[in-house]
Amino acid sequence: MRAYVDDLKAQGIDVRIAVETEHRMAFLPLVLRGVGLAVVTESWADLSERARALVLDLEPACVQHNVLVSRKAQLTPAARAFLEIARPTGT
Repeated sequence: MRAYVDDLKAQGIDVRIAVETEHRMAFLPLVLRGVGLAVVTESWADLSERARALVLDLEPACVQHNVLVSRKAQLTPAARAFLEIARPTGT
């Protein structure tokens, strides 16, 4: 999310960061109390709307790239099963 905001700033858009938090649960109370806006993943849209926040899609749409991090040592059976499903074929 921060990369999206940094890209806006690089385009010359006046973005002022009032608060930056690593705690996902902190953004909604801050927004609802008027601290500012938040750029969050789509998974937060429903909860935010139910809390009576205005939720708008970003234009142009933003793509989030995720990675999977795992220890190299022996995995638990559950972790190994998840890794087999999550790992793209051929890696």
